[in-house]
Amino acid sequence: MTGWYILMTDIDDRKRAEEKLRQHEGELRRITDAIPQTVVVQGPHGIPIYANQAARVYTGLTIEDVTTSDFLARIVHPEDIERPEDIAH
Repeated sequence: MTGWYILMTDIDDRKRAEEKLRQHEGELRRITDAIPQTVVVQGPHGIPIYANQAARVYTGLTIEDVTTSDFLARIVHPEDIERPEDIAH
């Protein structure tokens, strides 16, 4: 015996929530880009996930350059970078 199953999912609520989130992210970016100080936001593993306009102008890097794991090494001399394990001692 063969059966057919029809599954219907209403995704309108999810699409509206995603659009609202995109709008809020855009507003937050406009606000942080207006701040004259450099702002770099790091994820849980220390890799930058965002840098405001002042940070990008100061470093001369694009947002793609900033959101890499070697961002700090690109802008700070290796001897000036303190590692967390160095601070603990």
